[in-house]
Amino acid sequence: VGLLFKELVFITFDPEMAEVVGLPAGPLYFLLLSLIALTVVLSIKVVGIVLVSALIVTPAAAAYQLTEDFRRMMLLAVLLGVGATVGGLFLSYWLNTASGATIVLLATLFFFLAALLSPRRRILKAR
Repeated sequence: VGLLFKELVFITFDPEMAEVVGLPAGPLYFLLLSLIALTVVLSIKVVGIVLVSALIVTPAAAAYQLTEDFRRMMLLAVLLGVGATVGGLFLSYWLNTASGATIVLLATLFFFLAALLSPRRRILKAR
């Protein structure tokens, strides 16, 4: 994905223009969907559907609240997902709770904090 980042973003948002400039949009789109499906299926088998769903949606939604730049949004989503996972594992060990549930709760907390701090919503306005 890192090697074809620009091309994958291009075909995701404008496949017709990607074809016009000479990119093989069909095969690249198929590759992207195949990689996503493989990641989701393998992850569900390892950690379960609730945790996979939460880690796909919640960090991306939190990052969307904080920036409009696509590159920053992707980087921030990865950092929030890793932070929720590592922090959730530490908290679950310390509190002696289920790790999956703790990770999901921490990711959800990150989302609510992002919504409060979001320049899009302006819930907490600067005084």
